[in-house]
Amino acid sequence: GLLRRFACVAALGFGLAATVLAAPLAETLEGATPAELQSLRDGATLMRYAESPDALRLLPRGSEGDYVGRAAAARPAAFLVECAFLVKGTSLAGDDRVRAFNKLTEVESLAPVTYYSELRDRQTPLFRDPRRVVGPGATEAVAHVGVAEAPTSAGFDLYFHDANFGPSWFRVEIDGGGSGFTVALTNSRPLGIALLRAFPAGGLRMRFALVPVDEGVLVCGICAAEPSPGTTLLVDLWSAMEKRLNAVKGWVAGRIGGDR
Repeated sequence: GLLRRFACVAALGFGLAATVLAAPLAETLEGATPAELQSLRDGATLMRYAESPDALRLLPRGSEGDYVGRAAAARPAAFLVECAFLVKGTSLAGDDRVRAFNKLTEVESLAPVTYYSELRDRQTPLFRDPRRVVGPGATEAVAHVGVAEAPTSAGFDLYFHDANFGPSWFRVEIDGGGSGFTVALTNSRPLGIALLRAFPAGGLRMRFALVPVDEGVLVCGICAAEPSPGTTLLVDLWSAMEKRLNAVKGWVAGRIGGDR
């Protein structure tokens, strides 16, 4: 309650070990129903389609959720999906914060992420050969270097071979200026299917808010897509976005909730 929050603020004021303010899940995710909140506590993932940025209701309270909401409204998309899940048994304070940042920047760990392919009737890698590169169009790997203290912001370019879209380049931006983190992934070059340009540069965007709550770390995200004409004839956009949100969701959960 109020006394607990006062104690946290006092600790920060006196320069003690880093303390991240947290609130109960129900207070942080105000747009969720009681049944949805219980589902999150039970380990389920909430996933829903939104007709517009105004219809998003799985955004957490605080600066991280505000960022995701602003990002969705700044460039409205034809397709918009949101998700939320809870990672128990971890935090974003002290050593856990540095560990989470370093894990989220180890992009090579995206390689084992898979999805179920109806065409192949098996689990299939979604992102092959992921690596940091110097910029869009480059393929030579840049070594990952861990940090001893999580910076307030960081950005890098990511290359991988997408199961649907082939060679892909994304810009990744991580911000840790608040009590949690925001993670942004935006395609920096057009994405294609065969000879068709499926998405223009900036046409496929994922935004995540990682927020400390009493129960662990709440992760809320959106996937916004602006497909080129004709793309929906070749790709089930809803399924493609849901798969990517689920894949990145599982990766994030494994990164921040893995071995400590």
